[in-house]
Amino acid sequence: MDQQRDGGAGYGARGEGWPGDETPRSASGASASGADSITERWTVREGESRVIDLDAVTALRVGIVGGSVDIVGHDEPTARVEVHRVEGRDLTVTLERGRLSIAHPRVSWDDVWESVKALVGVRARVELSIVVPRQVALSLGQVSASALVSGLSASSSLSTVSGPLQIESHRGDLDLNTVSGDVEVSGGAGRLSVHGVSASVTASGELREIGIDTVSGEVLLDVHGSPRALSANSVSGDITVRLDAGQGVRATTRTVSGRGTIAGRAMPKRGGSETIDGTNAFALSANTVSGDVTVVRRGES
Repeated sequence: MDQQRDGGAGYGARGEGWPGDETPRSASGASASGADSITERWTVREGESRVIDLDAVTALRVGIVGGSVDIVGHDEPTARVEVHRVEGRDLTVTLERGRLSIAHPRVSWDDVWESVKALVGVRARVELSIVVPRQVALSLGQVSASALVSGLSASSSLSTVSGPLQIESHRGDLDLNTVSGDVEVSGGAGRLSVHGVSASVTASGELREIGIDTVSGEVLLDVHGSPRALSANSVSGDITVRLDAGQGVRATTRTVSGRGTIAGRAMPKRGGSETIDGTNAFALSANTVSGDVTVVRRGES
């Protein structure tokens, strides 16, 4: 495994616009400035493991193929990266001006989603545990790895091909992309956007705004409180939404061959609109081709 300290020229140009630019620091906490900013880099090779302790991390980027990654937010200003296992391609860990990047070679941060999708079929597995400050902004791209993200409070963007995404107690906005990897969000608070193909989507929490688009995946939303708006679209997957007891909703459904039910009331065959009286009514839109749409309030059958 290698450790290298570089001037900021190579990695700094690629990281424009990331949080932390105003206070560049090295992994040891030493300040740097301007063109003299410091890059810390570690390479963990196949069969090796490593624990890396870091200071002043403001953004995290992860790009991997297979294996597993756990990312946990805590209340301390420090970060820790534990690389338990590396198979196939090397793994590079880089800290530059507050940006912590963990990836296989050839992963591009210009478009991590497209970059990672190009690695489908590549033999590469890692097992990672990462602890970062809660307010860290996260960008993650993976192929078949399983990812757990817990306790973050800033905006996060996660993309997967076939590996599952599990997000817990996330207080910021979430942008999720998946092909067939199932998505589970619990205890969310913020805006949730999911784009999928055949993945199932399950989400719960006090979500401020919800937008789900999928082809054949099932959608189950357990919503607490009153979001600004909720939109769910699927071709053949069923959409089920559970709301608080007494929650008002202005629901619009559209379907070709599926069935729609809003708070126990059957909707017209091809959909329609229904207003359910209650507190803080919000707009709900659910559209399918052959999937069923069901909206219920807790405590009601």
